Amino acid sequence: MLRTRSLLGLQRFKCDAKCQTFRCFSFESSNPGSSEDKLGKPQMYHLQHIQKRLEYTVPLMFRRHMDYTFYRPDVVYEDRIFQLSKQGLHKFMYHLGTLSVFGQLFFPYIRMSAIAISPFIEDGSVRLRWRVSYLSWLSIFNYKNFNAEYREKHAKWLDGTAIFYADGEGLVYKVIIDRMQIDDGFAEQRTKKLAEKILPQTNFVPVERRDLEQKQQKQN
Repeated sequence: MLRTRSLLGLQRFKCDAKCQTFRCFSFESSNPGSSEDKLGKPQMYHLQHIQKRLEYTVPLMFRRHMDYTFYRPDVVYEDRIFQLSKQGLHKFMYHLGTLSVFGQLFFPYIRMSAIAISPFIEDGSVRLRWRVSYLSWLSIFNYKNFNAEYREKHAKWLDGTAIFYADGEGLVYKVIIDRMQIDDGFAEQRTKKLAEKILPQTNFVPVERRDLEQKQQKQN
């Protein structure tokens, strides 16, 4: 009798052990699915949160510490302007901090602003159109630049874009700085000066189209 009870108890113990093992494996198998959901594509409210964070933190560049709470620790930063790529939040912070320090040293007036910020649910990204306005040390001594409105209106600028890719948790895992455009007015001014140097040597006198049409009408 005692032997029968001991055998029944042993069988129950084995059954409980098997059930616990099955439950353990079933619980662990659910983890990869949940982690894949977290690392999948973000929702629209994730992208809107990143959009709000960028609206707040982009103007802080060159002025104070920026917001890095919406980045992953292993974020990848690809800067196509300076042709470099870095991985890791600390390296990303160090790179932007270095740019901020050198920008303030070389330019007495330098500001960064967000022109447009747009979320794209198709590829899970937020795209930023940014602009850096600046004045050199020579131009800052112009008394007209002491006026804030005049200074902001006549400052030179660099224009570019940045793409922030987010994961399923709403954290940015990749940043791409893609394009830089020099101030069009500055480029036109350089082109005009170059033309003024070349035209006298070629004996070419520029004529407006309206004057040319009037001469043709008189001849006819």
